[in-house]
Amino acid sequence: MSPEELQKLVDEISGELAKLADDPEKPLGRADRKHRLVLLARKEALERVKTAVAEGNVIKETQASLDYGLLTEYGERHPLIFNFMRAQTRGWRWW
Repeated sequence: MSPEELQKLVDEISGELAKLADDPEKPLGRADRKHRLVLLARKEALERVKTAVAEGNVIKETQASLDYGLLTEYGERHPLIFNFMRAQTRGWRWW
């Protein structure tokens, strides 16, 4: 991905997160909280891709891109995979 594409995706996710602002007087429902967590994880994966591209580390870039792809494809539909990917992004990698 080019830096422009990465920034565009980060901006789109930030816009969606702004719509799901956490207001104490009007708490989010269960589905909205889940969607917010997935969006935050996707944004974190994109930030890791940007960092890896800046460092020139192809292996980290590939791993972060794979994480983003899995979160995008399966994040909200399959909670088990989302929790597994979240554990992966927190540093529990074995490869």
